[in-house]
Amino acid sequence: MKRKIYIKNSILSIAQYLSSDAKADYDSWQETETQKSYNYKIKSDFTEFSSKKRNHRFYAAITLNDENQTLIGFVMLSPPDSPPDLAIRIKRAFQNNGYGSSAFALATDYCINKLGYDKIYAGCFETNIISKKMLIKCGYKPNPEGNTIETNIYTGEKIIQYDYVFEKL
Repeated sequence: MKRKIYIKNSILSIAQYLSSDAKADYDSWQETETQKSYNYKIKSDFTEFSSKKRNHRFYAAITLNDENQTLIGFVMLSPPDSPPDLAIRIKRAFQNNGYGSSAFALATDYCINKLGYDKIYAGCFETNIISKKMLIKCGYKPNPEGNTIETNIYTGEKIIQYDYVFEKL
């Protein structure tokens, strides 16, 4: 089944999330590095995970612009009861190729210009240098008043989640 394309560039697309994506979505959450990046563990099994309704404002697949629309990750905008916060997960096999920055910039553009938001927030933990660089590259600015302190799920230590904001010009 061909996916609906929301926005694309010459390399990849932000595209329709299909029910067949649930296994890859779940598997990406099982990676330790993903859990560390989000400071979150999925506690449900695959059946429970795949049956839950997503209440995000926007939840999409990231695909390569090849004939198979190869799935390389996911992008999501937080639920409506919170500030619009954009997040991304790139499958391990596709990391460190620049896809994250490209996809995040596209998703930001879509949220601002198609969904109509004036501000989009995003965050990363103090140790996630790659995400910090990606956010700055995509035009996000530090928003210190939005920084939060959390407890690391692995070490029990306090960690800072830095807040960033992208504002429509």
